[in-house]
Amino acid sequence: MLRLGALGFGGPVALVGYMHRDLVEDRKWITEADYKEGLALAQLAPGPLAAQLGIYMGYVHYRILGATLVGLAFVIPSFFMVLAAYNEVISPRTLSSRRYLMPHSVILQYSILVAALIFGSADAHAAHTPITLDTAKIEQITGLKGNLSREEDVFKVSKPRTDVKIQVDKWEMPSFKGLTSWAAFTPAQDGQVLMMGDTVLFEDEVNPVMSAAFDAGLEVTALHNHFFFDEPKVYFMHIGGMGRAADLATGVKKIYDKIAEIRAAHPIPSSGFSKTIPKESKISAAPLETILGMKGISKDGMFKVTVGRPATMHGVPVGKEMGVNTWAAFAGTDSQAVVGGDFAMLADEMQPVLKTMRAGGINIVAIHQHMTHDQPHYLFMHYWGKGNAQELAKTIKKALDVQTAVRQ
Repeated sequence: MLRLGALGFGGPVALVGYMHRDLVEDRKWITEADYKEGLALAQLAPGPLAAQLGIYMGYVHYRILGATLVGLAFVIPSFFMVLAAYNEVISPRTLSSRRYLMPHSVILQYSILVAALIFGSADAHAAHTPITLDTAKIEQITGLKGNLSREEDVFKVSKPRTDVKIQVDKWEMPSFKGLTSWAAFTPAQDGQVLMMGDTVLFEDEVNPVMSAAFDAGLEVTALHNHFFFDEPKVYFMHIGGMGRAADLATGVKKIYDKIAEIRAAHPIPSSGFSKTIPKESKISAAPLETILGMKGISKDGMFKVTVGRPATMHGVPVGKEMGVNTWAAFAGTDSQAVVGGDFAMLADEMQPVLKTMRAGGINIVAIHQHMTHDQPHYLFMHYWGKGNAQELAKTIKKALDVQTAVRQ
């Protein structure tokens, strides 16, 4: 672009022809389809055709940075040429009057208008132009073969759980019957990709895999069971994400790698969390009330706090006593405590709360809804943690604070 801006001759038609030769035919940096769409858009917009086409292509492919660099490379040489001509030919020294010179403010206004049209048109085009999924890249990264649904433009990879025999209702269940992890990819707006999936997990895999998902930039949107009387117990963790297909596929691969790592170390799923729980509970309430910033109730050496959330059901106000609440119950001793409870969360609060709880070492055991037709709609996360009572309380308090920050 710098060479075209400095040395290109022949007018806009010639310059856009040079762009096609250099960028599409020779270097193959731009596809034929993108070039043609950009050219059509640039012809519709007022202003310099070649410059607009170059800025448009830079923006569509590399956003603001690309558009800025292309624009500067294309315009700066001409700017200095015009500036030199101004100084030599039509400067105030050679004119008796400056009334024919366009005021700088008008030039600036026209420049801003042209830039707004270019960027606005390119942004609208990028937002509504679907990308083509690189299915081969997704397969390469995940290490899994996938299937493309052309009807829905969805590419899905699957991984059956065949490493551990699973019985449901005393019947050995094949993976085809619902024991297969999967991740599906589909084009979204702004050149991004939407990924959704479901992951088949055993109890000792859930929380390490959830942390791996967060570390990879993915979301966890649900955690529940599908069966009764399954041995070993099977859970299903739903995942999602929006971004580049390669990044999302890498996140999926990290999830599956974490599962393999756990099973390689312990082929038989564990039957409990580490650390024992004392039979007799002797929890000191006062330090926990100080940490949590609220009063609680004590019973038989245990301690519990409850925080209500406002909602309506069928137009009727409901809150803490109707079950729209967050609670935490502590048992054991101050040094060997166990905490279990429930978090009532709005959709935008869920990911920050989950990440905070996992960062504090508290295990997530379920994510689901309790009601329908509630306004606003709440999701509920159940948890279970072991350790020092005050440290557990600090993690819960941090999650509550994160939740409040999201609402504000």
